Amino acid sequence: MTRLHLVAPGPHPTRRAPLSGHVLLELLQRPAPEPLDGGEPPAGHFAVVVAPPFTGKTSYTLHLAAARASGVAPWSGARVIGPGHVLVLAADESAEQVARRVDALGRAFEAGPLEGYAQRVHVLAPDPLLDPGAMLTFNAPGLRALDSILQSASDAGERYVLVIVDAWSDFLPAGVSENDNAEAARIGGALEAMAVRHGPAIIVLHHTGKPGIEGGDRDLRWTPRGASAISAKARTIVAIDSIPEVPHQRRLRMISNLGPAPRPLTLEVADPGDRDGSIVRFVAVDAHEKRDVAPETYLQAGESISTTELARRIAGVEPGTEPGTAAKTRATALRNRWASEDRVRVTNGDRGALMLTLVGAPEVDDVP
Repeated sequence: MTRLHLVAPGPHPTRRAPLSGHVLLELLQRPAPEPLDGGEPPAGHFAVVVAPPFTGKTSYTLHLAAARASGVAPWSGARVIGPGHVLVLAADESAEQVARRVDALGRAFEAGPLEGYAQRVHVLAPDPLLDPGAMLTFNAPGLRALDSILQSASDAGERYVLVIVDAWSDFLPAGVSENDNAEAARIGGALEAMAVRHGPAIIVLHHTGKPGIEGGDRDLRWTPRGASAISAKARTIVAIDSIPEVPHQRRLRMISNLGPAPRPLTLEVADPGDRDGSIVRFVAVDAHEKRDVAPETYLQAGESISTTELARRIAGVEPGTEPGTAAKTRATALRNRWASEDRVRVTNGDRGALMLTLVGAPEVDDVP
């Protein structure tokens, strides 16, 4: 049988005639797609990431950008993709701020500082160095321009593995409403076709409609605000839910017509030092392990310890030793959950430290 040799990345012959016969049989020999993984939109398709404002959509996708450009897993247990090129399209955030956020996010996990992979991160966002005409709108010329960018990268052997569009409403043509299903279908279909042709995951950030998806009760197909056609064209929808009782956690749910929905992924977010809290670090959480941890694992009856001391015990380090960001984040989440379940008392200690005492244990001052 004649074999069709596909070369990727890089230029390869194309044809205008429909594909049939031995060519279709050869397509069956292409590697099967990887199973869906919670929190990671699949390569080669258009996905929508939807969440209420201030939930972490941009930070989540820029965290993925740092992981893909540097070639590391975005969190424990996730697959490694790359290193590859990443394209970030941002309409209302400056290129400088995008660079700062990617750098801060990367420094908070194994990706490292931006300088190690800056050549693989491409940003199209407002900046004095960019001609305003370089910014894209998803009208017909703008979509052709994006397709040309992706094609040129493939031709140069620098195929994009991830394209981030932040956010949907900012790239709609002038005068087009978010409720316009015809436009949503046109744009979504064009983005899916580009993703299939050029190979990246194309992720568009979008806001939820009302009511929100807090608590995870709403069908993900109807979570995006405005036109429902965006859900029909997206191959994958990822929803980011806040967890009210555990403010330092986010739950990522995914549905897709590419395979069975993966289990929801729980992530903890930790502030690595950014003053306004807009930069976060994402750490995968084993929900079963977290649920089974009892306060008695780390606290003894009759003692009162600070949240920092709890973090030290979690990290297994000596008193006075810095416990590390991950242990601090976990200690805070456990403290909040135990308090919400009335398993510990939380009181104010010296210098504003939050102290934990087992519920039912005597007050420290009452202990002989």
